Amino acid sequence: MDDVFKALARECEYRGTPRLKPAREGEINGVVLSPARASEVWGWQPSVGFPEGLASTVAWYRQARQATPLP
Repeated sequence: MDDVFKALARECEYRGTPRLKPAREGEINGVVLSPARASEVWGWQPSVGFPEGLASTVAWYRQARQATPLP
């Protein structure tokens, strides 16, 4: 999760630190994500890498936020 936070913070130009709360009962402590299983089962391949996908997602949210300002 730390890598994802750092990448998102970089993309959003966020200079703060993550605000972590104690884990809740039953919370999963770690997850490893890999497209390998989707490739094996469905033949799926990602069309963009993580950095490009993250940048695209952040740009979409920024555009959507400008189109619909928060109250």
